[in-house]
Amino acid sequence: MHSQRQRSTVFLLLVLLLFGGGVGSPQDDAVDNPLVLHVLPGASLQDAIDRAPTGATLILEAGTYSGSLVIEQTLQILGCPDDETRILGNVYGPAVLIRGEGLNVRLDHLTVSGGNGFNGHGLTIEGAAEVTLFDVQLSSNAWSGVWVSDRSSVSLDECILSDNGTSGAYAQDFARLELRDCELSGNGSHGVFSLHYAEWIIADCEIKENWTGIWAWDASRIDVQGAHVRLNHSYGAILSNAALLILNDTVISDNGFHGLVFEASTRGILNRCLVDNNGGSGLFAEEESVLQIYHSAFLSNREFGLSLSAGECIGGFDPKRYFSGRIEGTGNQISSEGKANGNVRGAICPAQSSIWPLGFVVE
Repeated sequence: MHSQRQRSTVFLLLVLLLFGGGVGSPQDDAVDNPLVLHVLPGASLQDAIDRAPTGATLILEAGTYSGSLVIEQTLQILGCPDDETRILGNVYGPAVLIRGEGLNVRLDHLTVSGGNGFNGHGLTIEGAAEVTLFDVQLSSNAWSGVWVSDRSSVSLDECILSDNGTSGAYAQDFARLELRDCELSGNGSHGVFSLHYAEWIIADCEIKENWTGIWAWDASRIDVQGAHVRLNHSYGAILSNAALLILNDTVISDNGFHGLVFEASTRGILNRCLVDNNGGSGLFAEEESVLQIYHSAFLSNREFGLSLSAGECIGGFDPKRYFSGRIEGTGNQISSEGKANGNVRGAICPAQSSIWPLGFVVE
């Protein structure tokens, strides 16, 4: 994180060297350097955006800027790397709205908050835009930290999405999000909420203390690498309606109920994961779910290590939603009750079933 922040600072210095140093009003800079505008607190950031030519860079001094901004052209907005530069929403709706076809927008070193009322997101992105966020905090918005739709593609690096009224990050309608080294915490409903064929890459992120860590529906695809999903009040992750969750080298721990839930024709792929100390079962599956689990451990969960929707199993069984899917895998560790790191009610349920492959070693 430190090296990337240094690179961003060097980039900002290069911009200043290329286009001139002083800090003046947006009007003065637009005359002398039409591709670089310096904006001071108290000036209208929306006016600067409206005057900026396509491809311009807006450099903001530390301070607070009135939000409810609309961005409809390609540009960059750079805050101060060493001090807080805050965009604060001031009317109903998102604090920042980016919309349009083929836009390329970058936001660096900013705090975005104050999205208000209906659709009061910190950042709304729609219309197939391409957006990059680095070192941006999206917090204390009425709805989501970031809300993305319409085939937009969004990359978030070293960002914090916290304490928003609903989700940290929300995507739908073929949108694509890539989150790296981010924190999604303390959001009122979900850390990650995905609908309608949205696609995610989540790498080296922490998803914690939300109501649910990850909730995915409607053929969403979520690929998680090296993440920690923990201390969420309900589920670590729940998948429904043909969603796909791929977990590699990820820890699902200390969530209030089940660590992972798969239902309604979903698919889960786990590789080298640890699922432990969750308030329900480590993994609960029902209906036509298909699971592939390799070299993973299910330890110290309050119910079972792995549980299927069946009459003798505890945790969410609905007789109309009994498990009729498929499980495969190898090299897994599931500890029995009474053993060190044992799952409290047992390793697997139902205990006697031809569904379980040989790769599930009960210890």
